[in-house]
Amino acid sequence: MKLTIIGDSTSGSKLKECGDNTIGWAEYVNEYVDNTKCVGHNKCMVGWGIRDFFNRPGKWLDYVMSNLNEGDIMLACFGTLERSPLSRTDFGGFGARGSLFGKDDHYEIVYDEHYKVEYRVYTFGEYLRRLASRCKEKGVKLYFLSQIPRNTWEDGQHKRTWSIKYAEIMNDIAKETGVGFLDTNEILSLYLNNEIGEEQAKQFYSPTDKSHTTPEGAYAYNKIILKELKKKYPNDFNFILNINTK
Repeated sequence: MKLTIIGDSTSGSKLKECGDNTIGWAEYVNEYVDNTKCVGHNKCMVGWGIRDFFNRPGKWLDYVMSNLNEGDIMLACFGTLERSPLSRTDFGGFGARGSLFGKDDHYEIVYDEHYKVEYRVYTFGEYLRRLASRCKEKGVKLYFLSQIPRNTWEDGQHKRTWSIKYAEIMNDIAKETGVGFLDTNEILSLYLNNEIGEEQAKQFYSPTDKSHTTPEGAYAYNKIILKELKKKYPNDFNFILNINTK
C-alpha cells in the first residue's frame, strides 16, 4: 500500500529547500510506518497551491494519480497559499498560485503570465471536490488535512485567522464528498498553546519566516499527525506504529 502526501512546502519541503534548517513533516512519514504494510511518498511541491496540481504544465496530479492503485491512501494538505495572487508573477518567484475563497463551483478565467496560458481558477472548495472525485474514481482513500499552523502569537496565545476558515471549508467538503478530514491546524495550534508555548515554538520554526518548520518542529508534527490519524481512523491507518508524542 502507498501513503501519498500532496501539498505545499509547509508539509513536504526537502531539507533546506525553503531556507536553512527547514523541512516539511512529510519527509519523516516513514519513521512511524510499518514498511512491510505501507510506504509513504512525499509528493508535495514547493510554492504550489491546490490549483497548481490541476493546472501546471505536466499536470502533476495526473502523474501522482497514475502511480496509485485501489486501496492506496492520499493525504491532501492545503490552505497556506490559497490567498496568494491569481495572476501576477512577482510573488515569491513561483508565479500565481491562489484559488478563489469559498466552496461553490464559481470560477474566474485567469491568464497565467508565468506559463503564458489561460485557464479557469476555481474556489478552494471546488478543487477539493474535484480531488475527491478523482480519488473516488480510482478507489483511492482520500483524507484532507488542514494547513500547518504558522508561528503567530498574540498576548502569549497562538493566533490563527484565515487558517480556521480554510479548515472549515475542508471539513464541509469532506462531509459532502464522504472523505476523511483531520483538522491539523487546530490540533497543532492546541499543541503549541498547551505543550510548547511561544518561546519554545521558536525552535520549531525557521527564524526567517513564520511558516516553515525546522527538523525539530517537522519531526514533532509528523508524530502528532500520524498518531491522530490512527486514533481517528484506526481501520485505514493500522499500519502506523504506536507513537509516544511526549
